[in-house]
Amino acid sequence: MADDSRLDFEKYPSLAKLRREGRFFSREDGVFVSREEWEALLEELSRLRKEVAAFSARTDWVLTNSGKNSAGIRPAAGSALPERLEIPAVWSNAQVGRISAQAFEGRVQLREVVIPEGVEVIEPNAFASCENLERVSLPGTLREIGRSAFQSCAALREVDIPGSVRMVGSDAFLNCSRLERVSLWSAGTALNTNAFKGCAALREAELPAGCRSFFNQLELDIAAVPVKARVYRADWVLTRGGRDGAGIRLATGSTLPETLEIPAVWSNTQIRRIAEEAFQGRVQLREVVIPEGVEVIEPSAFAFCENLERVSLPGTLREIGRAAFRACRSLREVDIPAGVRLTGGDAFRDCALLECVVLWGETALGANAFRGCTSLREAELPDHCRAFYEQLDLNRAGIPESARVYR
Repeated sequence: MADDSRLDFEKYPSLAKLRREGRFFSREDGVFVSREEWEALLEELSRLRKEVAAFSARTDWVLTNSGKNSAGIRPAAGSALPERLEIPAVWSNAQVGRISAQAFEGRVQLREVVIPEGVEVIEPNAFASCENLERVSLPGTLREIGRSAFQSCAALREVDIPGSVRMVGSDAFLNCSRLERVSLWSAGTALNTNAFKGCAALREAELPAGCRSFFNQLELDIAAVPVKARVYRADWVLTRGGRDGAGIRLATGSTLPETLEIPAVWSNTQIRRIAEEAFQGRVQLREVVIPEGVEVIEPSAFAFCENLERVSLPGTLREIGRAAFRACRSLREVDIPAGVRLTGGDAFRDCALLECVVLWGETALGANAFRGCTSLREAELPDHCRAFYEQLDLNRAGIPESARVYR
């Protein structure tokens, strides 16, 4: 179509009105269209061009029977690959369980790969020499990373190896020169020769604290994990602390950060309780976030955490056990959710810097729950619960009358 500005308006004066109205003229078929119609046509043409480009760049796949238990997958010869690739979990009605050997070797256009749940094995050299690969997402079903699987992926900066992985093959990440951080989540992950050799930028290899004996000096040396990069993080153990669900505590030998977010789920189990004495005496703690879903903090769970300044309690909490936060001498404020029905005896005893307590519901307070909180200047109580609290012996709980405020 041609814009009517190209026409001779002196010769065809009747077209001047059409031009002023913003209309276009087709020399071929003599059809007039509005500017809106013309823009809609252009938009549709652009959409069709994108669809054609997407179809042309679509990755096609070939299944391989490389494993006895499941089908492998690789891109078909000549297939184009996008920068971000999501490998299918199912192809031609077959469950994909393996990434075939050399499937993506040398595919420099790849920048990000998402490997789907269900894949159990990444075969040798599957992603070797993908020089621009920056991110890879490994599934929770993965059991084995084959020899040289990610060798010379020079742009890769971080890798998170799931707890399901039982073997990382020789040279698996050899010469990933920009790799800065590796996380391993299982005590049963065998690291083979030179798995991380040539990873000159590696500054943190995060290992589960309960695995010190497994990840012994010799094995890590063989895998070429530098001593200076080895970090043992907080690891967890489930307990059956009560009829209400699983409890959680630290694994022996775990180290803790200053700010700790306790997991809501561990080993596919919903956490309902913080186990008795789980963090007792952990002086490095300064802040703790307890997740939604937790209903009980068992006795002495955080007792004598002398540097604990802040604690976030979930709305699902029903009970704070005896001496749960006793002698947390740096704690300044505590907000007790409306769902809490019991704050046990000595729960916050000797929290010498505690200045403010806020209660949002009818919470029974055990003997000496706040005894020794010498800085307590405000205990904020809900006005609609005034009758409830006036019947309690708040003095026995250690809340002086001068501190009581009904909001």
